[in-house]
Amino acid sequence: MACEKQTFLGVTPEAFNCLVAKATANGMPISGDSGQASQGGFTLVWNYNPEAQMLDIQCLESPFMAPCLMINAKIESMVRECTGNLEP
Repeated sequence: MACEKQTFLGVTPEAFNCLVAKATANGMPISGDSGQASQGGFTLVWNYNPEAQMLDIQCLESPFMAPCLMINAKIESMVRECTGNLEP
């Protein structure tokens, strides 16, 4: 089951590079400004617009024991860490 798409504004190229590094370190090798990657039963799709500093990201597939609420919270936490926006 696909999770809701998340859109993040104010994602600088440096913050996006940070997210790519975090995703890779967590076993999800993403590359490029847009694409799809799968690993360990998870499939993510993303589209980053560096000019608008906007990132759309969505988990399309996940193991049944990983609810969307948990997945989207993890993504949001990583974005906050990389953008320096620690507000929930």
